[in-house]
Amino acid sequence: MAAQVFLCYLSFMKVSAFFFMLLTLTVTAQKPLAGKTIGPLPFPEYGLGDDRLGGAKMTFLDTNIVIKVVDSVKDDYKVRLSNYHYGWLAKTSFQRDDTIHIQPYYLTSSWKVFGDDKYDYVTAALDDRLPYRSFRRAFHRSHQEKNEPGPAGPATLPRPG
Repeated sequence: MAAQVFLCYLSFMKVSAFFFMLLTLTVTAQKPLAGKTIGPLPFPEYGLGDDRLGGAKMTFLDTNIVIKVVDSVKDDYKVRLSNYHYGWLAKTSFQRDDTIHIQPYYLTSSWKVFGDDKYDYVTAALDDRLPYRSFRRAFHRSHQEKNEPGPAGPATLPRPG
């Protein structure tokens, strides 16, 4: 008889623990914050560390760039810049906006590629102002004639032979 009561009590505790965990997960799961960057040249950093010159800056962002916040620590937000790219943005450089709905992905609509005597330009139209990363590769005229990248390109080491 005592064994049956104990088994009944044990089964009740398992069910109670399951519902308690379910309730806890439901209450603590929060919708990620969405907002925009504010201020002149806000910048995400690689980490939370600071020295006398500040943290290691990734890049500078424009104002009104849509940002998704996934975590928060003291004075910084952990922001998602792309699927596998995160940074830390100062809370003073972020303004929450509940009207923004972060999409799972964004598509470009139209591209424009053109150039002048000095530069080539590429523009891509998007639905929102999103964080982006750009880089440039410099080519030197002497290498262009041989169709090889210059010193800023990947083939900077001397070729064997």
